Amino acid sequence: MRTAIAVFCKTPGRSPVKTRLAAEIGKNDAEELYRLSISAVNEVVLQAVKEYSQTIDAFWAVAEEDALTDPLWDSMPCIWTGEGGLGERMHHIFEKLFASYDQVVIIGSDSPQMTADYLLGAVDTLSRENVDVVIGPCRDGGFVLFGSKIPLTKSIWTEVHYSRADTLQQMIFLLDDKKYRYRECAALGDVDTYNDLTMLYDDYIQMGSKIQAQQRRLLDWLTDYLVRRNLWRKA
Repeated sequence: MRTAIAVFCKTPGRSPVKTRLAAEIGKNDAEELYRLSISAVNEVVLQAVKEYSQTIDAFWAVAEEDALTDPLWDSMPCIWTGEGGLGERMHHIFEKLFASYDQVVIIGSDSPQMTADYLLGAVDTLSRENVDVVIGPCRDGGFVLFGSKIPLTKSIWTEVHYSRADTLQQMIFLLDDKKYRYRECAALGDVDTYNDLTMLYDDYIQMGSKIQAQQRRLLDWLTDYLVRRNLWRKA
């Protein structure tokens, strides 16, 4: 089965990024972390594509129509998410990619501890005959990954309230209502607030030798940030 992976992202300098985090640690540090997160996610996605080069393609799903040629997104083809709320944008990307692919998986750019094995595991799960949807839960109640091999009705996307502690439960309720068969991956965190920084640091430490080069860069930045802010904690 042909799979498309789309990474939702915003372009620093063209749209505000990590606004909740920026309110706590400052705009410059929040943007620097976001750029490092983009690099880490990019490395993992390209690794997954390389391992399944005959069956997986990957794209940036860019929020700004005028940023599709920004050098930041040179590593993969770009698709504009379209306008509207998050649900409308996700629906748009799924509909566009389903024109050429058998199954579509979307992830965000703010879970930089995601690994290629995690991503490929989700793709493999989605490929099973008895699975319509695969979901990667987020520890904050949302989701970090969502894949489907059937086009979902637009209402499923738009009726969900995002960025809430019950976002995933809302989505599951709608999937159950439509009798879609879904499977869940292991839960991961994303980086939205100040408290998420130590969560990400701890995740990287637990990864040990499995950490990739760009994830290591982000870990080094986190370590330096915690030292500068006198928040250093021994692993």
